[in-house]
Amino acid sequence: MARADPAPFVGRQVTTHATGSPWHLAFVTSPTTTGTAMANLIPHFFEGGIAEQYEVVLGAAYPDGGLPPGQTHHAAGPTEGGWPVVAVRDSKDSCDRFVSETLMPTLSQVSGGFSGPPQQRSSEIVNLVTA
Repeated sequence: MARADPAPFVGRQVTTHATGSPWHLAFVTSPTTTGTAMANLIPHFFEGGIAEQYEVVLGAAYPDGGLPPGQTHHAAGPTEGGWPVVAVRDSKDSCDRFVSETLMPTLSQVSGGFSGPPQQRSSEIVNLVTA
């Protein structure tokens, strides 16, 4: 399936029908058209994970309390069967480095954190909507 040209929509203000809230619609363009890396979405699911485990891992992986370099968003919360964590990073390389150099070592070294590695499926972001 061919991708639609996002150019007509960049910076456009739209309103959600469900809440009437304004949203800003922004597209992340392809590296082939801009020469820059694409942002990367990294969802993790920790099966059987709970809030206390998340807090332990969060404190160890993000010791300064803010987002590490290259990460622009972080969201997490409980769901049936475990704990999902979603991050947006500025590139796939940045994502891969964080997972291999920070997250996985933290998971194996910290006591009281998640019991194993997460289920992971990362992807390039082609559409990002922000408030």
